[in-house]
Amino acid sequence: MLKTTFVLIALLATVVPPCCSQDMGHSVPVIHHTDLYHPHNDPDDHWDLATLYGLMMRGNIDLKGIFIDHPLNAARESNEPTWGDPALCAVGQLNHLCGSAVPAVVGSSNPFDPDTDYASTGSAGSGVDFLLKALEESPEPIAITVTGSCRDIAIAGKAAPDLFREKCRGIYLNAGTGTTDPAKGANQEWNVLLEPEADRAVFEIPCPIYWVPCFEAMDFQVATYGSYWTFNQREILPALSEPLQNFFLYALTQSEDPKWLRYLDGKPDPDLMKQFSAQRRNMWCTAGFLHMAGLTCNMEGTIHPADSSVDSVFGFEPISMTLGEEGVKDWKPDPQSTDRFIFKARDVDRYSSAMTAALKTVLSEIAPSEVKVRIEDATGPLVSRTFAILKDRIEHRCSARVIESASDAEIVLTIDADLPREAFSIEEDRSALKIAGGSAQGLLYGVGKFLRTSGYENGFHPSEWRGTSVPRGSMRGMYFASHFHNWYQTAPEEEIARYMEDLALWGVNAIKICFPFLNFKDWDDPEADKAVEMTRRYARLAHDLGLQFGIGAGNTFFSGVPDHLRATRLPDPTHRRGNHGNPVCPSIPEGHEFIMEQMEELFDRLDGVGLDFLVFWPYDEGGCGCDQCSPWGSNGFLKLSQELTRLARKHYPELKTVLSTWVFDTPPAGEWEGLSKTLAEGNDWLDYILADSHEEFPRYPLDVGVPGDLPLINFPEISMWGNWPWGGVGANPLPSRFQHLWDSVKQKVSGGFPYSEGIYEDLNKAVVVQYYWDADRTARETLSEYIAYEFSPEVTDDVLTLIDLLESTASHSYRKEPVTPSEIERAYELAESVNNRLPDWAKKGWRWEIVQQRAILDREKYIGDGLETPEAEAALLRLMEIYHSQMETEDPYHHRVRPPLKRAVSLNGNK
Repeated sequence: MLKTTFVLIALLATVVPPCCSQDMGHSVPVIHHTDLYHPHNDPDDHWDLATLYGLMMRGNIDLKGIFIDHPLNAARESNEPTWGDPALCAVGQLNHLCGSAVPAVVGSSNPFDPDTDYASTGSAGSGVDFLLKALEESPEPIAITVTGSCRDIAIAGKAAPDLFREKCRGIYLNAGTGTTDPAKGANQEWNVLLEPEADRAVFEIPCPIYWVPCFEAMDFQVATYGSYWTFNQREILPALSEPLQNFFLYALTQSEDPKWLRYLDGKPDPDLMKQFSAQRRNMWCTAGFLHMAGLTCNMEGTIHPADSSVDSVFGFEPISMTLGEEGVKDWKPDPQSTDRFIFKARDVDRYSSAMTAALKTVLSEIAPSEVKVRIEDATGPLVSRTFAILKDRIEHRCSARVIESASDAEIVLTIDADLPREAFSIEEDRSALKIAGGSAQGLLYGVGKFLRTSGYENGFHPSEWRGTSVPRGSMRGMYFASHFHNWYQTAPEEEIARYMEDLALWGVNAIKICFPFLNFKDWDDPEADKAVEMTRRYARLAHDLGLQFGIGAGNTFFSGVPDHLRATRLPDPTHRRGNHGNPVCPSIPEGHEFIMEQMEELFDRLDGVGLDFLVFWPYDEGGCGCDQCSPWGSNGFLKLSQELTRLARKHYPELKTVLSTWVFDTPPAGEWEGLSKTLAEGNDWLDYILADSHEEFPRYPLDVGVPGDLPLINFPEISMWGNWPWGGVGANPLPSRFQHLWDSVKQKVSGGFPYSEGIYEDLNKAVVVQYYWDADRTARETLSEYIAYEFSPEVTDDVLTLIDLLESTASHSYRKEPVTPSEIERAYELAESVNNRLPDWAKKGWRWEIVQQRAILDREKYIGDGLETPEAEAALLRLMEIYHSQMETEDPYHHRVRPPLKRAVSLNGNK
C-alpha cells in the first residue's frame, strides 16, 4: 500500500500584511514541490519557500499548496537520513507572517515504479490525490515547481496524463545538468539521483516542461545552461524584516526550540545574525520562480513583467530532447518546440548579482515592520512632500514600511510657530518622537537631520539625536553651473528633483543656475528654447521644495554677439580672470542697449518663474578692459549691476541681489576700495556681497571690512581644484582644504554658493553647507554623518581614511609634487574592503560608485598602466553613465566635464 501523509497548515497571521502594491498583473496559481526539512538538508529550500511567499505577497502568484518530500525519499541506498522531518513548521511560520493559509502535504515514502499503471490502479495516496484534485478543481491551469525528488509528480503524471495536458500550465523542474556530455553531467546531480526513473518520467508528462538544470557540468560554477548562483547572506539577511530574519535563523541554526511560532517574535540575536550573515548560500531556483510568476529581471536585478522589452539576465529557450542513459538529456535548440524549454543565463557575469537583487526585492514583501507617522498641525504641499521624502529614504535603506497614521504614531511631524522659521527640533513627546519645524521648510531640515542620524541596519532604528537647531547662515545656496552639457544640463528631471531633495535635507535653501548663453548663437537658436525650459524647470523644482531660486547676470551673452559690440579683452597677467564667454562692452551705447535688451528678453521668457535673487558676476565669463569700463569691478561692472537691478525689479519687485567680487584686484586695480567708496554713498539696491578666489580668501573684507556693511557670503570652488577634466576620475573630496579655508572666514561669512560642475563633489557640498548651518561644525563631523547615512556606520572610519588618502593624492598632483604610491594602493584596498561590507542599496548607489571609481582610476593612472587599461576604461565608462555624458558631442566645452575615455569623441576636436 502506498503510504502518504497529508497535513494542512492554516495559521492565520496576527500581523495584517501590506497591500500588494507591486502587483504586476494576474496571479499565477502554483503548487510547490520541495525537499524542505527541519533540521534542514540544505537551507536553500527555506530561501526558496520564502521566495514563493514573497511572490504571493506581491500578487504575482496564488500559492495553492506545498508538497514536501517524505524524509526517506531523500535517503540514498536506504541509509537513514541525517536531516529532520518535513518542515511543516516553516510553512506555518510563513503562513503566520503573510496572513495566509497555504496547505502543506507530505509525499509518498514508497518509490516510483515505472512499470506500475497508476492510471488504472489509482494513485492510492492522499498526497498525490491532493495534487490531482487541485488540478481538477482549478478554473485555470496550475504551474508546478519541483525542487526535490520527482517521485510524487511522476506518479501523478502517470495516473492522470490528460489532466496534466489540460490543467498544468507548466512544470518547472529544477534538476540535472545542462550539458549533453556524459562525462560532465550524467546521473550526478542530487535531485536526479534521488530517483532517476521519476526524473525521466516527468519529461514524458504531456504538459510544458521548463527544465531548470541545477548545473551545466556539476562544477558549482555559474554557467549558461545551469541555474546555480551564489550570494553572501550578508547581502540580503540584514535587510529583511525582523520576523523574517528570525524565520531564517530558526532554520539556519537547526533550532530544537518547539516554540517555532513564538521564535518569530522579538529582536533577532545579533551574534547569530553576524554569524550567518557571513555565510555564503548556494541557490538554484530563483530565476525559474520569477519566470513561472510571469516575471523577469534586467541585468541589475530590477524585476519586470516577462513580456517587457528589458534586457533580461535569464530566459528559457525552446528545445527538442531525447532522454539518454545515466540521466543525461540529449537536447538541442528547436524554435518550433512549444512544450519543452531549457533555462539559459544570458549574462553569466551579472547573473548572480541580478538574482541577489531580485531575491532581496521579493523577500522585502514579507512581514515588513511599520513606521507610523502622524502629521499634526501642519498642512500644505511641502509638508506632504516632506512626509513622502521621509518615507522614500527609510524604505530605500531597509525593509520597514512607512505609513501615515492618525493614531499610535511613533513619529510626529509638526510646525511650531515658536521656533525660528528655518529652525527645527527633535524631542520626545510622550510615546512618540516629535520633529518640529518653525515652518514647512524648517520641518524639512529637521527630517534631514532625523534621517541622517537614524540607523538602517537590521531594520529601522529611529534617531537618538535630540535638541533644537537654528541655522546661522541666511543664504545657504548651491550654484549649479548648468552648462557644457554637464549633469545639471543633461540629467532627467526625476534625478535632478531627487538630488535637490537631498541637498535640501542637508540645509540648502537657495539654488542658483547658469543660463548658458555660451551654448547658443542667438534667441533663434533651438538651444535657446532648451535653456529657457531648463531654467524654468529648475525654478519649479526649487520652489516646490521651498527653496529660493536665482540666476546669474553680467555682460556675457551669445556666441553671435556682433563683433563691434564685444568687450575689450581684460589684462590677465595672473591667468585668473578668465576672459571666457562672449562679453559685451556696456560703455558702448549700442552695447549697453544690447545688454539690456537681452536681459529684458530673458526676464520675459522666464515670466511666471519667480526669480528670488540675481547674482551679478564680474569675471571668468564677463568683464571689459576698455578705458571707460576700467577698473571693471568698481566701475563698468558696478554701474551695470545697478542698472540690471532696476530692470529686474520691474519684473520681480521683491528680488534680492548679490554682487560678486570674484578675483577683484587680481592684479591690484583698486576695485575693493572703489566698491567700498561707492557703496558707502548708497547700498539700498544690494543685499549681499559675495567674495572668494581660486586659493585663499580675499583679505580686504576680512581686514578692512565688507563694502557697504552688507552680509558677506562666499563662493567655495568645490569642483575644479586638483582634477581635470572636472570630475573626470570620480569623487573629489577635499575636506582638509575646505576646513582650512573656512576657519579663516567663519566669523565673517553668513552663507554662500559653492561652485558645482556636477554631482561628483557631493561630499564637498555636504561639508560646506553644514558650515553655513553651524559655523563651528567640522568637516570630520559632517563626513562621519554623511558616511553613516549614505554608506553604513560600519565603514565610517575606513571611508574617512579613504577620503584623506584621495585628498592627499589630489593635493600632490595639483601642486605638481610626486604622489605617494603606497597611499594610492592603500586607498584602492580600502575601497575594495568597504565595498565588500556595504549594504546592497549603498553599494549600488552612485555616491559610493564615484568614490570607488576614483580609487580605481587613481591606481591605474599613477601606479598602473594609465587610463587606457580595461579596468580604467570600465571605470570611466561607468562615470560617463552616472554623469549622463555624451560619447559623441558637438559641444566645444563638453570635454571639460566628461571623463577622459579615449573612445569618447568631440566633433570639434577638443579632448
